Amino acid sequence: MLPMQTAFRLIVILLLLACSGLARAEWERVTETQEMSLYVAPSSITRNGNTRRFWQLSDYKKPDGNGDRSARVLAEYDCKRQRTRSLKWAYFSGPMGSREMTAWRTKPERWLPVEPGTLGQSIGRLVCGA
Repeated sequence: MLPMQTAFRLIVILLLLACSGLARAEWERVTETQEMSLYVAPSSITRNGNTRRFWQLSDYKKPDGNGDRSARVLAEYDCKRQRTRSLKWAYFSGPMGSREMTAWRTKPERWLPVEPGTLGQSIGRLVCGA
């Protein structure tokens, strides 16, 4: 029998790979800053009323404080109320979600308003137009 932590890690990895063809997702760059490039997988966008669920990828130009180079996030965007939240995260040691998954979180965040001129607004334009 697998130890609980190992079993949980295996389940998370399998779920991440199974969702929306992430292993082969085609990422569309939404925007770029001095610190990172932000991508969305258009093929992952699903609709539920005014809400869009999708995978996004943050590709850091330098390793973050934990040494990670990228993060994949399952997110939701409320197109009517202009708000967003993250549902799941997976952090990777390599660029573009490559190499070893170093950490994960599965606790959804609360909804946050999207401010004009932010990365969130750029994402909203892409996913709400889908």
